[in-house]
Amino acid sequence: LRKLPNYPPAKPLGATPDVRLIEKKEGLTGTLPIIGKEGETPWEIYGRPYEGEDEGMRVAIVITGVGLSRAASMAAIGKLPPQVTLVLNPYATDLSDWLVRARLVGHEVMLTLPMESERFPIHDAGPYSLDTGLKAEDNIKRLELVLSQVSGYFGVATAMGSRFGTSEALLTSVLGALKKRGLFFLATGAQGSLLAPKIAKKIDLPRAVSDLTLDDDPSRGAIEIKLLRLESIIKERKIAVAVGRAYPATLERLIAWTKKLKEKKITLVPLSALANKQD
Repeated sequence: LRKLPNYPPAKPLGATPDVRLIEKKEGLTGTLPIIGKEGETPWEIYGRPYEGEDEGMRVAIVITGVGLSRAASMAAIGKLPPQVTLVLNPYATDLSDWLVRARLVGHEVMLTLPMESERFPIHDAGPYSLDTGLKAEDNIKRLELVLSQVSGYFGVATAMGSRFGTSEALLTSVLGALKKRGLFFLATGAQGSLLAPKIAKKIDLPRAVSDLTLDDDPSRGAIEIKLLRLESIIKERKIAVAVGRAYPATLERLIAWTKKLKEKKITLVPLSALANKQD
C-alpha cells in the first residue's frame, strides 16, 4: 500500500454534522439523521457536489469496509480520486475520525447497512444485522442503532442480505424509514437482484444499484477482468456503479484504471450524482 501514489489534495467537503440534520433519541449514544425544517436532506447536503454534465458515459466507484483496517482505509482515502465514494463499516472504531479524514480530501461517505444472509452463520452480518426473525419495529431499532454510530454520511449501502432481501414487508418498513430520514440507498451484491431496488423506486427513495463487485476474487488478474466487464456495462448503459473493497490489488488497479478514463470518454462521478439515474 505504501508504494501506491497519493492523489493530489482536493477541496474538502463541508464540516459535519449539520445541526439542522440531526436529532437525539433516547437510548442511543449518537445522533440520527433527519430532514431539515426547510426540506434539506442529508443525502443532498452531505453528498459530494457534482457540476459536470448530466449525460455521456459515467461511472461511480464505491469502496466498502472503510475503518476496519487502518492501513487499507488510509490508502483508500489518500490514494483514490475524491470522486470515489467511501463506505464506513459500523463495526469499526473511530468512525467519526474516518469520516472527517475522508471528507477533508473530498470523498463523500456512506454507512454499511448489514442484513441477514441465507448462508448464516457462514456469512454473519453481525449483531447490528437486520433479521427476518425480528419484528418490523425491532428491525427499525437495529437500523437506528446503525445510523447512530456516526454523523455526516449521505446514505447507506447494503451488506449481504440474501435472506432479509426476500421479505417485502420488512424491507418496505426499513426503506420507508430511510426515506423519512432523507438518506440515499445503495443496493449491492444480492440486493441488486432482489426486492429492494423495486421497493425503493416505488416509494421514491433516492437510490442506486451496484452493477458488479470488482474483487470477489481479489487477485489482480480477476480484478482486471471485472474492470473490462465494467467498461462494457458503461458502453451499453451509459451509467454504471461498481463496488470494491480496500484491498491492495483493488486500489492498485483502480488507481491505474481511473487515470485512463478521460481518454475513454468516461467520467468518474460520486455515487450521489447518479441518484435515480439507472433503469
